[in-house]
Amino acid sequence: RFANAIGAARNGDNARARAAVARLGEIEGSIVVPPGEYDWRKQVAIERQIAEGWLAYAEGRKEDAVRIMRAAADLDDATEKHPVTPGSVLPAREQLGELLLELGQGKDAQAAFEDSLKRAPKRLAGLYGAGRAARLAGHADQARRYFAELVEVTKSADGNRAEVKEARALATQTAGR
Repeated sequence: RFANAIGAARNGDNARARAAVARLGEIEGSIVVPPGEYDWRKQVAIERQIAEGWLAYAEGRKEDAVRIMRAAADLDDATEKHPVTPGSVLPAREQLGELLLELGQGKDAQAAFEDSLKRAPKRLAGLYGAGRAARLAGHADQARRYFAELVEVTKSADGNRAEVKEARALATQTAGR
């Protein structure tokens, strides 16, 4: 439901996104957390809020989108991860960065990606987002640093992803200077 909600919102299918967000809310409400057990309900709440933020953006409610996404990021930051899970499926702070990029707020987006990278270091999407945000904010040296780190992280990858191609191209351009 999480992926469906985000995909639908990002593709402008607001009715489908709204239905998926509502279903996430139902799932969230149905989870009973016994005392002393891990609170999976919070994980669903984070996912619902991320999806809700993207839906608000798709509906043109930009201020609501940022407010909702910040709340999701704050809840994600305050939530301990279950020991058997490696981390967030899609870090909320990273999604806040993506939203702020969409809104043309490079400086704030860069800060969100940098905060996300503290919790989830070397994530391809985090490094790529931080690089794009730094470039938008006019921080060319920082952008090059993030793209160079992305190149290093993906040095053994086949390089077919657009993000990797862009980072490698930028690294090649920079090396020639």
